[in-house]
Amino acid sequence: MHIEIVWPPEAPAEQRAEIFARELEQGQRLARAGQLRRLWRIPGRWANWSLYDVADATELHEALSSLPLHPWMDIEVHALAVHPNDPRALGIEPEVTHEEDPGMRLLAITPIVVDDAELERRQRRYDALSPAGVTVVLEHLGDGPRALETEDDVRASEQALLARYRAVDPEGWDGYLPDCVLDPVSGLDHGLPRPVFGLGRLAASFVAGQGARLGAVARNKAIAAELDRKLGEYAVPTVAATTVLDLSVEDIADDAAWAAAVERRVAGLDCDFVLNACSAVEVGEPRHTPYLLDPTRTALEMLALRTAATGAAR
Repeated sequence: MHIEIVWPPEAPAEQRAEIFARELEQGQRLARAGQLRRLWRIPGRWANWSLYDVADATELHEALSSLPLHPWMDIEVHALAVHPNDPRALGIEPEVTHEEDPGMRLLAITPIVVDDAELERRQRRYDALSPAGVTVVLEHLGDGPRALETEDDVRASEQALLARYRAVDPEGWDGYLPDCVLDPVSGLDHGLPRPVFGLGRLAASFVAGQGARLGAVARNKAIAAELDRKLGEYAVPTVAATTVLDLSVEDIADDAAWAAAVERRVAGLDCDFVLNACSAVEVGEPRHTPYLLDPTRTALEMLALRTAATGAAR
């Protein structure tokens, strides 16, 4: 189908930022449900061609109307029917002349020492959030701090991560992705044989690229101070210093406790997006502005675009 976006020029910028962020998340839900199969941009226009796989017109209507941008969409549906000469229906498959590109494989390592159950929880989160073309494999840190409570812990975590990545056989990996929004290792002169990607930098760049206003929340003062330092290095402005939630390391796996703390603190932030400074926290659907940004989800989507661009250039 062909979709054209007709956005009112008088609409406030903060409304646009909120709706576009929700549009991204809902589109990903439809993709994971197998309804939205492909999406192509029309160069130079605010429009796209998209391919939906649904049972009937009712299911298609429900999928389209669930999109936050639906009220501003001019939609032209081109229904497709089965053709008797379809090569797939006739069992004709293309001859394989080269191996299929496996996409990007990233090695993530936890910034603190966690048990096997927490490692598995975080790996399930990466599996659920990773878009097509991106695979993340999470491994234990080994020796290192059990929580980031002080600046010394932050520095010790960074050095432990660097040692782990230096010990890794780079064969089979396309890059390294430290499992931390503070982007440890990425700012160092590490000399590693593979690129190091930063969850925080990718997520903050997503907001900065829209010209939107950014705020942030962190579990404690040490993490907040390090995040502010990193955002300063990236030249990504924020509306205020990172807000401290005063939570424990155990609260990372407690969705309800984290959500309640964020709810209390973000309501007063005068910004469009709030960066959640923990990669392992489940971020629910925001109920109001500002929009609470899941750094892991956002970073992986941006890496998927990088993978697609790299594949297209080959």
